[in-house]
Amino acid sequence: MAIRHNTGPVRGAATPIDARPNRTWSPGRTCDHDGCTTALSIYNRSSSCSVHEEARVYIQRGKRRSKRAGNRAA
Repeated sequence: MAIRHNTGPVRGAATPIDARPNRTWSPGRTCDHDGCTTALSIYNRSSSCSVHEEARVYIQRGKRRSKRAGNRAA
């Protein structure tokens, strides 16, 4: 099977001027775990690296239906 690359123009919308910037935390932070010297990203709100971060439960929800679609379903 041959791989085909799209060579046409790229289309997209410009980012709104009033878009809020990403929230950042202080640079130069390291993981709080004893003996860990992993540098944390300025975008990581946690005080731990991904290895020492507590596990979180992810609850997957079903697809949301619009009010219109909900009325049609029986």
